[in-house]
Amino acid sequence: MAENNVIVSSQGRNAWIGVVVAIGTLALIAATPTDLYVQGIFGITILTLLLILRRSEPLLQRFRLFFLYLSLFLMLRYLIWRLMFTLEYVHLADFVAALILYLAELFSITLALLSVIVNIRPKTRQIQEISLEDPDLPTVDVFIPTYNEPFDLVFNTLIAATQLQYPAGKFQVYLLDDGGTQEKCAQENEAGSTARARRARLQQMCSELGAQYLTRDTNEQAKAGNLNAALRQTEGELILFLDADHVPTEDFLLKTVQPFLADPKLFLVQTPHFFINPDPVERNLERVHEVPAESEMFYGVIQRGMDRWNASFFCGSAAVMRRHHLESIGGICTDTVTEDAETALTLHAKGLNSIYIGQPMISGLQPETFTSFVRQRMRWAQGMVQIFLKKNPLFYKGLSLPQRISYTSSTLFWFFPYARVVFMLAPAAYLLFGLHIYKATIPEVIAYALPYLLALVLINDILFGKHRWTLVSELYELMQSLFGVRALTRVIMNPDSPSFTVTPKGEYLDHKFVSQFSRPFYVLFAILLGSLGMAVWRYYTYPQAWQVISITLFWTLINLGLLFAAFGVLLEQRQRRAHPRMPVNLPAELCGENFSCSGLLKDLSATGGAMRVSLLSDEKAVEQVTSLQVMVGMVLIQLPVKIVKVNTMADGYCSVRLEFEPKSLAHRRSIVRLVFGDSERWRQYQEARASRIHGVRAGVSFVARAGLRHGQEHIAFLFRQWIQRLRGPAPTPAIETEFFHNDLKNKESMGEQKI
Repeated sequence: MAENNVIVSSQGRNAWIGVVVAIGTLALIAATPTDLYVQGIFGITILTLLLILRRSEPLLQRFRLFFLYLSLFLMLRYLIWRLMFTLEYVHLADFVAALILYLAELFSITLALLSVIVNIRPKTRQIQEISLEDPDLPTVDVFIPTYNEPFDLVFNTLIAATQLQYPAGKFQVYLLDDGGTQEKCAQENEAGSTARARRARLQQMCSELGAQYLTRDTNEQAKAGNLNAALRQTEGELILFLDADHVPTEDFLLKTVQPFLADPKLFLVQTPHFFINPDPVERNLERVHEVPAESEMFYGVIQRGMDRWNASFFCGSAAVMRRHHLESIGGICTDTVTEDAETALTLHAKGLNSIYIGQPMISGLQPETFTSFVRQRMRWAQGMVQIFLKKNPLFYKGLSLPQRISYTSSTLFWFFPYARVVFMLAPAAYLLFGLHIYKATIPEVIAYALPYLLALVLINDILFGKHRWTLVSELYELMQSLFGVRALTRVIMNPDSPSFTVTPKGEYLDHKFVSQFSRPFYVLFAILLGSLGMAVWRYYTYPQAWQVISITLFWTLINLGLLFAAFGVLLEQRQRRAHPRMPVNLPAELCGENFSCSGLLKDLSATGGAMRVSLLSDEKAVEQVTSLQVMVGMVLIQLPVKIVKVNTMADGYCSVRLEFEPKSLAHRRSIVRLVFGDSERWRQYQEARASRIHGVRAGVSFVARAGLRHGQEHIAFLFRQWIQRLRGPAPTPAIETEFFHNDLKNKESMGEQKI
């Protein structure tokens, strides 16, 4: 074994020496000067070759490294040209603005280079299941930290956790309640009364399900402190971490424990976070189940890429860790608000191992509103920047070179708000203020900039195309950037300033409204509109500068297209269902007294489902239905249901809407098993979505259509609100929401967790 490790280590060093030599050679060739005509021919030739490779999947797989190598060449060629020929000092203001833009481009190209290195060969692991008859299986503690989540949500996660396939007596489920701490319950006010009632309710829930209830004295160190307090009160060899809204499938331990038996230095098995509800971008742009979710790029590609370099890291939930290694560093780390990634970094630096299993085995909830979405992402951004500043992976002792690059890529990425804001405002620097930020002619832009931009698009499409469409990443980044600049600046000025905030889950929107976070986007919209007006004025006033004006005008129009799509996201659509539905295709049977009808379940939620059956000619048959029968694995499940709606379809079938009517705890357990228990269903869902039409054209088309439709809908909605205000008090304020006020009230009563 030791000899093999030496061989692998030697091969790894040789591979990285090869990477360094290849990139160095590439940079030297890219720096070779040529005239504009030769550069144009060169760029067209390489792009043509890249497009040929892109259109042939077999060729692309065979020449993947060559494809990425050529793409990086075009990017480095552009970067060197920009440095040598487009930056000049005329006036201080012009030079500073031009330098800021160049640094933003340098940041983007650096991220692209790191991304290529990390994700050059994403690793797909074969799952090895344990034998439940093995007497040497380790004991497992299941940790479910909770703070202020809805009881039904916690109840479903607890039920699923107690139904995990693992030998009885070998695992124990713990609910870690940080909303019912001694300090909170001791308060003689409404908040104390709420905390005491919550504690009693959760204790009863745990008693019914056979779980253990744990709490602590105070909320010190937030979620990390909660987990560390539980570590001191438990003793299982392995720990399964689950967020309160992350419902595990029954086979989670079956598929994640085996690697710990094979590798004593393994500290982590991480699995994807899979979400059954759309994020605000998907929901508000009405592309649920169509556009790849934001998280899929990270969990579908990046974690697999990092896994090849033994750098996949802990994501706070849906993961199993070895207690011994975790305790060796004093438990979950608490220096940053992304305690999960920080903990993995610390353990990797001790020479320990992690692996990533790419099959989704939990189903969770994303933030429902743009407000909650931004709060969550800003916490992630601040935490990763804290890691970069306080424990810089490039210099952190104990990491291998690939691990340094992988962690640097993940932490450096979160500085994107600065670059994104620069790209949005750069055209205005010239059009509004006359600052010369980009010295280039249209032929030079076509010869150098266009190949670079297309190469960047093609790299992202090759690496992430099935998990993130072109321009969709830019839309997500724009939605976060206007808030990220302030949040990150605060961290840079004081790395200890961020506090841990709990992301609201299970929110319900009963009407359409404009997000309260919209105002910065209106300011940006005014700047871009002003830039358009000034472009027209400059075109007629300074006709000799038509090339620069045309370039910046085109740039401004692209930014406006993204901004209009962002407007669509900011118009929060009414959420008609409190419980998200997921598509299924399960044979099932409706039963009643002297009646049965077979069909297919087409979707399921925690409270019911829809079934496709043959035409129900007898209306009394609907009233006779009392139960639903469906096979889950080898188990026949029978649940009491009622039919709430029947629609006759054009093909002669009926769509029947069912509502579960559980009458016992056994029924609730069966519902959780039916709706959340099958990991294979989540895998098939992801594969089906990834197999749909994707790529550059789909992404550009999606963003353009979203902007045209939903952006103008946002503006029309504001106009109607303005008319209503002129006529009298509006029944629904445009920039306020009932749930948002409830959220604030809830935070006042429960308090935010702080580090």
